Amino acid sequence: MPESGDLDGHEAILLMEHEESAAGGDPFDFGYRGYRIVTVATGEEAIEKYIQAQPRFDLVLIDLDTLCSAGWKQSYKFQQHDPAVAIHLL
Repeated sequence: MPESGDLDGHEAILLMEHEESAAGGDPFDFGYRGYRIVTVATGEEAIEKYIQAQPRFDLVLIDLDTLCSAGWKQSYKFQQHDPAVAIHLL
């Protein structure tokens, strides 16, 4: 089992989540470990936040259930803006 401090981070994570219970929050509780979490509900909002962010987000988490296939489509849009983007599809 990892030491308590092994999971701490300072990275910024953009979470695209359509469910109201998670939107605007930190459903994975990464924030308590020092990660900066920004949650958005739509793909358009996610792309806008990603482009405007300085410094860039270190990781983008996309819920594949987001408006049916919109999660897949958004991953391609992120890659068009930044080919080096780190995306994890949930």
